[in-house]
Amino acid sequence: MEITIEGNLFAKVDVKNVKSKYRFNGNSCTKAEVVTISVPSGRFEGKVSPKGRFIGIARVKREKKKEDYIEFVPQRFKEEKLLVVNEKQYSYYLADSENPVELELIGPLKLKVYTRVIYGEGMRGKLNYNYLYRIDGDEKKLSVTTRPSESASLTGAEIISVAEMHTIKLPEGEHSIQFYPNSKHKEVLFRFYIPENRLKIAR
Repeated sequence: MEITIEGNLFAKVDVKNVKSKYRFNGNSCTKAEVVTISVPSGRFEGKVSPKGRFIGIARVKREKKKEDYIEFVPQRFKEEKLLVVNEKQYSYYLADSENPVELELIGPLKLKVYTRVIYGEGMRGKLNYNYLYRIDGDEKKLSVTTRPSESASLTGAEIISVAEMHTIKLPEGEHSIQFYPNSKHKEVLFRFYIPENRLKIAR
């Protein structure tokens, strides 16, 4: 089979005569051959044409581009905590009920939120906690079940939980966001990531 774009030959595909378990209009068909092609931005006309006496079947799927995420430092927070995970340092931002972590962002974008809590004296094993976030005055709650981390540590001797991640979709426009624990859990540590191509806009 031949793949042409705007009349120009782009690729030739050698389809092997190996039967698959699938059928097309009641007839047997071969196993699929997968071809990945890179097409520049813009609008193009493409054709997939069989050669010889066979009938060709083609399925075109657009591959989603994987977004690269980068850390986003909040504009306001109570305290920065340095965690060591597998000999690498990561900044987390502490919030309590009176001192939320605050971000100013421009959507649309997906905000990745990583949270941890510090285990207090006598606390062990699985732990349930909640945190709240407010976007433009609209408050929502997220519930988390976590456990002590075996690879992360604070600069002190405290036991820290594993990181738990939630994704928050922000609509178009400017947004003010606050993150804070509920009254039962006094402090939560936060770390944020946004798509790298949105960093300049967010700043």
